[in-house]
Amino acid sequence: TVARPHPLDLTALIAQLKKVLPAADRVIDVEDLVTTETERVVESVMDLDRFPTSAPSLTNDASGVRLLVDQSNRYVGAAESLVHLAAVGLTYGGSSHDHIWTRMIERVGRTADKQLGGQTALLALRHLPTLLVAYAGALAAIDRGNFRGLRALMIDAVITVSGAELPVIAAAHTWRPFGDAPVVPTVLAIEAETGEECPLERIELLLSGREGKRYTPGSDFLHAQLRDAFVRTIPDETRFTSTFDRAEVMLSFLANDARLAATGGGYFPPAHYGAFTWRNKFSQDTLEADVADECRANAQQLLDAGLFGGDQSRLEAAIDAALEGAAEARERRW
Repeated sequence: TVARPHPLDLTALIAQLKKVLPAADRVIDVEDLVTTETERVVESVMDLDRFPTSAPSLTNDASGVRLLVDQSNRYVGAAESLVHLAAVGLTYGGSSHDHIWTRMIERVGRTADKQLGGQTALLALRHLPTLLVAYAGALAAIDRGNFRGLRALMIDAVITVSGAELPVIAAAHTWRPFGDAPVVPTVLAIEAETGEECPLERIELLLSGREGKRYTPGSDFLHAQLRDAFVRTIPDETRFTSTFDRAEVMLSFLANDARLAATGGGYFPPAHYGAFTWRNKFSQDTLEADVADECRANAQQLLDAGLFGGDQSRLEAAIDAALEGAAEARERRW
């Protein structure tokens, strides 16, 4: 189960942020509030008693998956307040707040970069808070057309992963927390969607392949887990799903641009193609093609915000790469 902040504490925190965000003379108050809460979350996720990086009971069976899922859920609970602050802040904030989101996500991201010994699967889970907060903020920014905020959160913010400095758009990949434990995001998605604990017997079915795998378990988990942070700003379920899918398309454009623009010759993670690759499988026109048309129609707004380096040719190259990547992902799944 997810250990969440007391609802009154979370409600008061969100109310305070909403109160100070609109005031031009209260940027410092916004920064103080977000920074204070960020430091509280960082202290929590760095507690090795609560979030150990090694466990003798971590085995390659259903019990081992259960252990990883439980630790993941503790990360979800620890990061929940920042998920809500990112969702509210990138929905209602302005350009004067952009630096706040950059510093917030970098601070959270650095918790996963601490040089700690341990087991690979548990160390990988340390990236989960960054993924949750980044996705919440990006979804809010894309929904409201806050493209400067999106750039601040996903492009300007840089964190270190395995010794390489990467923009958050590349570092916050849906597989990064789960690479060595692919069943874990599937179980997390099941639990987030149903609100019930997945029994060991079902985990065993997933491990053995007797229950079919999901195409995009990381996306499915995020779609269900982040819903609560948007119940007021996007109350309609259908619109939330549409917004989530469109956001993932946009993020795939930005991830491809970051990869194409990268210098240094080191490894750069591929873009993620999420649930949109299967959710609208019966549609003649793909969602990514529709979003690409919208981006081209509103290119100046995106470029003025500094996305795609402010360069039309980079926008076109990123779209082309993403359309090709999404098509290949569909072929693998169908």
